[in-house]
Amino acid sequence: MLHIFFKGLITGLIIGMPLGPIGAICLKLALTRGVSFGFAAGLGSCLVDSFYVLVGSTGITFVYKFFNLHRHSFKLFGGILLLMFGVKFILSKKEASTEISNGKTLLKSFLSTFIIALANPTAIFSTIFIFASFGTKHLNTMFSKLTLILGVFCGSLLWIIMIIMSTKKFNKSMTSHKISIINKAVGILIMGFGIVFVISSFKL
Repeated sequence: MLHIFFKGLITGLIIGMPLGPIGAICLKLALTRGVSFGFAAGLGSCLVDSFYVLVGSTGITFVYKFFNLHRHSFKLFGGILLLMFGVKFILSKKEASTEISNGKTLLKSFLSTFIIALANPTAIFSTIFIFASFGTKHLNTMFSKLTLILGVFCGSLLWIIMIIMSTKKFNKSMTSHKISIINKAVGILIMGFGIVFVISSFKL
């Protein structure tokens, strides 16, 4: 079972690379509002990655067909969400990095990336493609499938932990001016991703 876990871990490391809007949001929240907010946001993305692998490992073809059939709608929805988040970040007030976290605010951070990741059909296609390249002949029991999903979750989570750890030393030096710059820079970046999503949603 150990090799199945490592197979999932590698898959999670590949699909969980924080190169897109999810990584930008996690980084922004960790820097401007604290590590707990960044971690909550990252957790949302990790769960979506695990869900996509669950779809691939259990052969839930109707889910794949549903995403494929409505992929343009999902891209449009995801793009609009990113544009909204981008505008919100740009116009947001200067947040203190010492803000006290509570269940409600952490849930908002979690849902921000969870919904965006879930609305990105490209993610499910790339996840299933990468997953299929490893083969499924060893996934003949529910325990083996759960082991794989756990590996994927841990692989994605490693990226989030690295992002969070890299920001810890900068939190104490955050000033209102620096936070304002980060908010605007990340907001513009997120809007850029949103524009790409919206444009690609109209392509056949």
